[in-house]
Amino acid sequence: MCLEGRSTAGGNQLSLCLGLLSWHSHETLLNTLKSWEKTGFLKSNAQRVAFFQEITAQDRIIADMYGFECIGSDQNVGIGKALVALLNASWCDNFIFLENDWVCVADIPGDITRRIGMSSLFLREGKADLVRLRSRTKPGDPLYSEMYLQGHELDQPRHLLDCVHWMDRPDLAFPNHFTSVVEVGERWFSVPSRYGSWTNNPFMASKEMLMKYVVPIAETGHIHLEPSMSPYWEEQGLTVMMGEGLFTHQRIDR
Repeated sequence: MCLEGRSTAGGNQLSLCLGLLSWHSHETLLNTLKSWEKTGFLKSNAQRVAFFQEITAQDRIIADMYGFECIGSDQNVGIGKALVALLNASWCDNFIFLENDWVCVADIPGDITRRIGMSSLFLREGKADLVRLRSRTKPGDPLYSEMYLQGHELDQPRHLLDCVHWMDRPDLAFPNHFTSVVEVGERWFSVPSRYGSWTNNPFMASKEMLMKYVVPIAETGHIHLEPSMSPYWEEQGLTVMMGEGLFTHQRIDR
């Protein structure tokens, strides 16, 4: 099921797993999957695995409709343990994590292939350890960091990377914190992990990195993962990168 996808560099072949986490909210889930299908996100040659909290027969039907291997628990085991299960089910080099309320908003042909390909390349070349995939210009609601930190970005430096959502060139505003590079006509920003906090928002990373740095915390940490991961993540000296992104937060039902 895990097929090979060529990187934009035209060199090494890297495999990719799409890991989906869902808990009830079938209207939201279907809306999300329809957007992935419509935009072509599901056309990628990737393994697809879905973990369902408190799994139901309807979950299994939806997973089958969209070609996802279905795993899950009869209880809500939390985000961390679900992420661990998804990683254990993957046999691919790279891994994209998505919850069920992240709609794909790529509207230009080639955006998905280019941005996923560049993310893969940055990971392979060691320029990034994790690439965020939330849309810069259409992040969806809520965007708490903008609500509380716009104009006061350094009050909580762990969230500094979030300012790419409301600043055009944060690398110029904060040259001691950001670096940037333009690749294939798009600008990508990177920061040390102490300025790019851990988030459960969409991301792409290597399975190897996630197994080393994330799984030990995810297995035993807070049910929402972020409270346990954030302080630890800041101290690891990793590099977090973000470009234009692909996904917006859109929830229909609870």
